[in-house]
Amino acid sequence: MKVAIILSALFAAVMAAPAAEAQPEAQPALELEKRCLANGADCIRTPNDCCSGSCFMDKGTATYRCAPW
Repeated sequence: MKVAIILSALFAAVMAAPAAEAQPEAQPALELEKRCLANGADCIRTPNDCCSGSCFMDKGTATYRCAPW
């Protein structure tokens, strides 16, 4: 009977551990949404993507890039 109680408690502790670890992983995902693209990075024609606030078409490569200004 004592073995069943010990095994039950051990099982509960093991099952609770992954749930506690899952919460800290949720916060870094939110931080990724706040990041902006550096100067020269490819952007999707929206100024909010770039840290500089300006996304322009690089005519040499025909791609949109974040402006350094």
